[in-house]
Amino acid sequence: MLRYFPYHYAPFASDFLNIKHVSTFFEKNTKPFKPLEQLMAVFPSQSRKFLPFEWQSLMTQKESPIIDFYPLDFRVDLNGKHFEWQGVALLPFVDEKRLHRTLEHVYSTLTNEEEKRNKRDYDRLYIHSSDLCYDYFKELYVKGGNEITRKNPLDMPTRLSGGMAGRIWPDDDDKIKPVGEEIKAPLPNCEDIINNQVISVKYRDLAFDDDYIFKAKLLENVTIPPATLRPGDYDQMQPYRPNLGFAQRPQYRRDFAPAQRFIRHSVGSQQQYQQGGYYNQRESNNDYRPRQPYDNYRPRQINDGYRQRQPGGFFQPRH
Repeated sequence: MLRYFPYHYAPFASDFLNIKHVSTFFEKNTKPFKPLEQLMAVFPSQSRKFLPFEWQSLMTQKESPIIDFYPLDFRVDLNGKHFEWQGVALLPFVDEKRLHRTLEHVYSTLTNEEEKRNKRDYDRLYIHSSDLCYDYFKELYVKGGNEITRKNPLDMPTRLSGGMAGRIWPDDDDKIKPVGEEIKAPLPNCEDIINNQVISVKYRDLAFDDDYIFKAKLLENVTIPPATLRPGDYDQMQPYRPNLGFAQRPQYRRDFAPAQRFIRHSVGSQQQYQQGGYYNQRESNNDYRPRQPYDNYRPRQINDGYRQRQPGGFFQPRH
């Protein structure tokens, strides 16, 4: 029975060769985490200030039943990347049942505002007054719009929404203001919205039975792009290699100098170049070793008015 993907790395395409032998049975009627539960599952302890005060100690106290979810020392696998934020954080996977059992003891400490934050609700759509759907949404708030409720919603106008389907009804949040009115900033150091131009409605996605199967097939009126690899390319001496992604030239002709610099930086190359010095990456980043002392530097020389290059110098113009 599958609950989550228990690996740190996504599978390769070659891994799908034997996918028919993998169990695809998923547990039904499961519910997603509540908002604060989700934050407890993904936040590190350094971000605990965004959680209720009583919940924060669960991330720091040694006697916490879930303290192992928030290690301070963990590995980051760069996985070929250059910056640390691009790497894969090798963190332990969260035990869903143990997390819920632990949070049951702190739910009573939530304030009314925090309980409202931790509530699972329907999605909201925010539409600008210039959007094609605006007039349609506006009708939900005029006279007669009270008949449109969560139990009696309207269908989304797919011709105006670019094909987006679903059900909508008026937003019951008292903080939602009509278009043209002023909205006070909910956070300090933020400016008020003087002339609101956005309308909000509640939204519910299309519902399907638990046993409904979404077939993998092409949609109607789909346009198949032309083939990238042509049959005649198989007989060439050099295989045809299409551009990948947004590359402006074939991948095998691209400049790989950044990758080479990254490799030299990672392994701490001791190679000595003909001119200049080098950095010893195995010691200190500031350990720069010049090839020749500056007091032994010999200036450029001119020979019979012709351009001549001396060691450590450059070409001089003709005199």
